[in-house]
Amino acid sequence: MFVLCVGYMIAALGPLSFGLLRDSTVRFFDAYLMLLIVSSIMMAMIPLLKRPTAA
Repeated sequence: MFVLCVGYMIAALGPLSFGLLRDSTVRFFDAYLMLLIVSSIMMAMIPLLKRPTAA
């Protein structure tokens, strides 16, 4: 239950950081660039996710 709560709190920071970046730069380009970079990092980490094998 605790992990789920932490995950939701971290996920809630996405829209907040997007809005703060948009407000500080007065354009959407930088916010979308941040979204693209974070998405690329997450997709690059997919091959690292492996199920443990039984020994």
